[in-house]
Amino acid sequence: MTKRKLIKYSYVLLGLSFICFQGQAQEIYGVHNYTQYHIGTLPIIISVPHGGLVAPASIPDRTCNNPTTVTDGRTIELARQIDTALFNLTGCHPHLIICYLKRTKVDCNRNLADGACGNSEAETAWTEFQHFIDTAQFIVQNQYSDKSLYIDLHGHGKMPHRLELGYGLSGADYNNTDSVLNTPSYIAASSIANLVNTNVSGSTHAELLRGINALGTMLANAGFPSVPSRQSPNTGGFPYFNGGYNTFNHTSLSAGNTVNRLQIECDSTVRFGYLNRKKFADSTASILVRYLFIHENVNLLMNCGLTSSII
Repeated sequence: MTKRKLIKYSYVLLGLSFICFQGQAQEIYGVHNYTQYHIGTLPIIISVPHGGLVAPASIPDRTCNNPTTVTDGRTIELARQIDTALFNLTGCHPHLIICYLKRTKVDCNRNLADGACGNSEAETAWTEFQHFIDTAQFIVQNQYSDKSLYIDLHGHGKMPHRLELGYGLSGADYNNTDSVLNTPSYIAASSIANLVNTNVSGSTHAELLRGINALGTMLANAGFPSVPSRQSPNTGGFPYFNGGYNTFNHTSLSAGNTVNRLQIECDSTVRFGYLNRKKFADSTASILVRYLFIHENVNLLMNCGLTSSII
């Protein structure tokens, strides 16, 4: 086992020990409360790397490698409302991981060098965030027998107003026919490659991306235009975010990882305004429950409280 993996799994076991020792503990905070892990019992993990507003003077602004520093406004609030909506629907919470540091100080969706720019305080927060994801995935995969969904939640300010679902594939990839997207090379480049091989719905890769029961199609049917989806099978030539560091390092795109995952870039119409967020959160919660039932045969309305040995 590599040194990186030894460190990672040592942190995972430390987190699990904390959970077991505390018994009723629901949250773990990192150093200075810059990061937070809200422990859930659903097979859904949501991380929010770019919504923080905390900007301590002890961490200099990032300047290395021409960084992107814009904040994804209201994504923390959106994640919390999705959490509330899932709890109201199922009686249980998803796993929720948040970075409260402003993106000018750390970027938890970049590699360590670019995300922390060599500052030790920022490196600690970045490492905590990544290991909280590892811990959540370890718990979920054991409790739900490798049936899980991980969402990295972001915001974008581009036109047109729509959700951009990033599966690791480029925007140009969606110009291909379904038969091409179903070839091994494209499946291997997808963050839901494991779901292609394990889904109980019999869906192909292309159908999981933009078929009738694709996540984007379900969201679009609920009134939230999405790409890719049956309604928008390709990007239409507009700029598109296909995923970042977390997509490529915490999913089946990473060797040995079986987690199915996507990055969701949310436009301003679903992020700003409490009622707008609530409408989107309520719809998303219902859709996620249906999505996991259709493709994984997991009934969250009955099994959300599933507990099994995790050590």
